[in-house]
Amino acid sequence: MRVTPSWMIKSMILVNLIATQARAADYVVCESDQDRRRYCNIRDAENADVELSRQLSNSMCTEGYSWGRDRRGVWVDNGCRAEFSIYRRNYDSYDDRERGREREREADRERERLQREEERIRQERQQVEREREQLREQESRAREERCPPGFVPGGYRCSENDRRRGCKDMRMPGGTTCNSRGWNR
Repeated sequence: MRVTPSWMIKSMILVNLIATQARAADYVVCESDQDRRRYCNIRDAENADVELSRQLSNSMCTEGYSWGRDRRGVWVDNGCRAEFSIYRRNYDSYDDRERGREREREADRERERLQREEERIRQERQQVEREREQLREQESRAREERCPPGFVPGGYRCSENDRRRGCKDMRMPGGTTCNSRGWNR
């Protein structure tokens, strides 16, 4: 039986450990609209491995035909819609860590901006709905206040003498008094 030296085993474990740490996955969803080619830009695409991790469309996603990658990033075509895993080497330099932190800060700022925008839109919608409700109420009151055909608004009611001469009056639900047009004072 052949015995493998311990330094060899340790170095193989170390190489495997480094290789697994060297691949950190990012994900991007890329979709072809109306069967047209679309690019999804990926930073440093030449130095990344791309794998189709999940197909999201009914159309087939075949590498080289309906999806692929080049220096610009991932492209999809012919109705392909999928989630792609982007594997990059984890560099451990200060600059790369700082760039990553800056990207996270930018993403947080963008998330906050979008939340503010959503809140503003929600408030605008509420304001529009309040204004619509006020208009509905005003229209409803105006319908109640309107005198029927043959009557005009008046601030008084017909007296007995006026009634003998043909005056007719009525009180509307909103409090308006209406007099018949055929009566002249």
